[in-house]
Amino acid sequence: MYSIPVSPCLKCENEALVLTAVDVRLDIVGLLARTRLKQTYRNEEEKPIEAVYTFPLPMDGVLTSLVMKIGEKSFQGKAVEKSEAREQYEDAVAEGDTPIMLERLDNGLYTLNLANILPKETIEVEIEFAEILVHKAGEFRYELPTTLAPRYGNPEDLGLEPHQIPEYTLNSGAKFCFSAAIEGPLATASLAVPTHPATVTVKNGTLEISLVRGVEDMDRDLVLTMSGENLPSAFGLTAKDGDRHVALMGFTPTFSAQAPARSVKIVVDCSGSMLGDSIRQAREALIRILDRLRPEDWFNVIRFGSSTECFFQRQVPADAKHVQLALAKARTMDAYLGGTEMEAALDEAISSVSPKEMSEDILILTDGEVWDKGDMAVRAKLANHRVFTIGIGSSPARDVLNDLAQKTNGRALFIGLREDLERAVFGHFKRMVMAPAKKPRISFGSNKPVGQAPSPLPPIFGGDMVVSWAWFDTPPSDACLVLESEGQEFSWMTEFVSAESLSDILPRLGAAARLMELTDENTARDLAVQYNLVSKHTNFLAVAERAEGEKAGDIPALRTVKHTLAAGWGGVGDVCCSIPPKFSTGQMMMSEPSALYQRKALNHPSRMSVKTTRRQCIDLEDYLAKKHDGKNNEKTFSLSDLVSKVSTRLKNTPG
Repeated sequence: MYSIPVSPCLKCENEALVLTAVDVRLDIVGLLARTRLKQTYRNEEEKPIEAVYTFPLPMDGVLTSLVMKIGEKSFQGKAVEKSEAREQYEDAVAEGDTPIMLERLDNGLYTLNLANILPKETIEVEIEFAEILVHKAGEFRYELPTTLAPRYGNPEDLGLEPHQIPEYTLNSGAKFCFSAAIEGPLATASLAVPTHPATVTVKNGTLEISLVRGVEDMDRDLVLTMSGENLPSAFGLTAKDGDRHVALMGFTPTFSAQAPARSVKIVVDCSGSMLGDSIRQAREALIRILDRLRPEDWFNVIRFGSSTECFFQRQVPADAKHVQLALAKARTMDAYLGGTEMEAALDEAISSVSPKEMSEDILILTDGEVWDKGDMAVRAKLANHRVFTIGIGSSPARDVLNDLAQKTNGRALFIGLREDLERAVFGHFKRMVMAPAKKPRISFGSNKPVGQAPSPLPPIFGGDMVVSWAWFDTPPSDACLVLESEGQEFSWMTEFVSAESLSDILPRLGAAARLMELTDENTARDLAVQYNLVSKHTNFLAVAERAEGEKAGDIPALRTVKHTLAAGWGGVGDVCCSIPPKFSTGQMMMSEPSALYQRKALNHPSRMSVKTTRRQCIDLEDYLAKKHDGKNNEKTFSLSDLVSKVSTRLKNTPG
């Protein structure tokens, strides 16, 4: 157990790389995004090793394939019941064979175990996943995390086992490559890559995207945004699914019914991890939110870290006097409140008294970096509070913030450090003051489905695409979304197109949607095995059986793949970007360096690491907070200062 709430364990000793490269290929056809992620593992030691890598993937991505390549041989992973997969994995390790296992820890969080990598051996692992891109807040968006930012608290609170707990270094050394092709309607969109400098070329109507520098460090999410006029607002696809037919449909309803006065509780993360870029972005967002409050609304601002501080003693009217007072405080707000006690901050917001009969919403600005979700969403929903989240930073905890928003009928929004903050905040705040649609439903005429997911439909916000799945005995011809707003009934229709070319993927994506609805563990496990899906109840497993003379003779040494600290996390370096690349009608466009960055004092990435036990982990959030000068002014610090502090703490820490 950890002796203190921890931020990252920074490692500082010379170690050979285990994960040397990650090569990503993205193909978008229509609204279907399919990603192939190739990880290259290398053992430079004189003994067999076992690589353990806990890493994030897109929240809406459905894992469809795991392939291990050793030399010229490939080994395909299959979904196996979790406990059985672990047993088979351990048996293979003991036999000297090379097993690989991919396990889901939480939404968007996975651990890969790869055992018995022989000395001087290279193994490639290919992971494929697919997702449907949906229109939200005026754009289609693809988000790929490349690092897992440090989180506050104990990872075991989320159920991580000791070997699954992430470790961190200032630069992991693994190089990241990315390329993409976009075909269909999204190829006509205005494209931006706000996180990385990118080159875009047009070939026969297909957009080809590559990184300007070829390789990048894995220290931030990669984001593509696609916006513009005449992009898809509705679609319908069908494919054969066993003896039945699966249907996927999407609608983008537009309505703008204003909600009555609301009590808005704005919660701002001022913990140490928000130092630097993130707190500057949070300040800007808060100022824009305060400017958007309506005179009839009530509000308060609660900032938090290890403790909570309220701008006002209670909810106050959003008149000129109170808004100006809040703006003055917002402009001097900084990140010096220690750890990320988000649960206590939400409790403070829930308990803040509002006028009777007034609806209450919580809007939280944070990087979301906590391990223990607790029952925050449950308590907020029981108190009739919707929670809207704005994820800030180069690698926010999307799983935490999405979970909190979805379970309370709110919405999550993520803003990169160099994205259009004004537009994003305006669109998100517009959702909060919009009266939600009533009685949403999808009609298929006389062709009744045998199943639908999600069921019932989630809350619908005007301008956001609604995606749904249904299953039929005979193929449907069309679907109609119906809802009520301001006493009127509105409807949107789409026709179905047969997509038998997608018969390998649509049924599996539909099955993944059904898994989210199931509560019976046995039914969910059987469905995941049937459709070869990783789930709460199943892991991907493959075993390479080695010949007698090639088996590993010793127990493999455990090697944890370390994460590079997220750019800007805790003020460790700043992300310096210029204008993001936009789509050009020319044949080739070199982006302006949309994510050129420098890490202050990190121009020569160090692979040193401090070897620590769990009891010796350093609370960097606390240290970063103490670097504040007490006058609401930010201070930068050097790498030597940080390493010196870490070393001193280690010397004074009992073994």
